Amino acid sequence: MPIYDDLGLCLFSMGVLGAHPEILCQLVNSQLGTDYVLEQLQAIARNTIEWERAFNQAAGFTNVNDRLPEHFTEIPNPAAENAVFDVTGEELDNVHRNYTT
Repeated sequence: MPIYDDLGLCLFSMGVLGAHPEILCQLVNSQLGTDYVLEQLQAIARNTIEWERAFNQAAGFTNVNDRLPEHFTEIPNPAAENAVFDVTGEELDNVHRNYTT
């Protein structure tokens, strides 16, 4: 959930809170004195991604810039059981299309 970036939280906290987003919501509300519900935090995260993508597009970035370097798709990663990144460019494009619609 991109809200972790918005809040400046470590990605590793998703391991604890990921299955319990309502706890994240309670933590945010207790720290900020707000009354957010989960849907509002999700909307904030979605808006952030949309703003970031709009900024990147205005700066001249395209979907080509959303790709990992070729070595990720060619060189097996021994730390990941020799896996390679095998997500197609079309699938990557759909991540953004599906997330913001």
